[in-house]
Amino acid sequence: WREYPTDQRGSSFRQFWDLSSFYPSKMAANTSEEIKEKLRDIPPIHKWSLTNSLGDHNQREQDGDKAQIVLVVRGELLKKYPTAVIYAQKADWDSTNGQPDFNKERLLAEISSSEAANPPETKVKTPLFQAKVEPDIYFLGFDLTAEQAKGSKTPGGDAGWFFVIKERPGEPQFGFDEPPAGLNPPRLVNWKSLHWGHVGTAAGAHVMLNNTIELLSYQPADQENKAVLEDKQAVWDVKTPGGPQSDAAQLAYILYQAPVQVAVHASRMLQ
Repeated sequence: WREYPTDQRGSSFRQFWDLSSFYPSKMAANTSEEIKEKLRDIPPIHKWSLTNSLGDHNQREQDGDKAQIVLVVRGELLKKYPTAVIYAQKADWDSTNGQPDFNKERLLAEISSSEAANPPETKVKTPLFQAKVEPDIYFLGFDLTAEQAKGSKTPGGDAGWFFVIKERPGEPQFGFDEPPAGLNPPRLVNWKSLHWGHVGTAAGAHVMLNNTIELLSYQPADQENKAVLEDKQAVWDVKTPGGPQSDAAQLAYILYQAPVQVAVHASRMLQ
């Protein structure tokens, strides 16, 4: 190695995990070199003590921290959506009569508008390191222990953390929803609920702009759908004489698919 005789069984590198998805918000006051050094997998090899055992050199445990948790994702999801955003978000308890209810499903901790641009690490943690094993296994390490991630349902216990997989904002997709199952589908009171059944297109055929689709009036008792004020700016209208005609911008607004996210609490994954 670099003209030095070696049996090639040792390692001369200090970094094995990919850190590209880590956002060092809590290290903003540090220099780039200080951040890089703090995130190294192992300390400088020439500084290892002769009395240490193999495995005692985890850089992230030098300050007494416990081992971080690693999320393993396997399957077609990240192959289909390779730019999906994966992170951990703090959980919060749902409440009953103003008191935490440990029998209800936990909620994602609310992120205020002032925190949205740079969420605090007490609420959102990006992967500390990651790796991939072809073709479909992904590893993502977080600055959390298993106990912190699970939380506890004992009175006064911490709510733990969710792991979130989210379509990346800024990469828009357009299309229709699949028709919902059931005899009483939700009423069409906003364009987000538009599905293939509304446009009357047969399977395998293409969309024809030969009909008019109107939004229905909002009924407050209907909890599944709510009106969206901005939806008034777009119409699907090709028949009304002298009326507004749909253009490309309006159709793009109507067909825009909002990014989807899935949040699974760590307690469902850990025993």
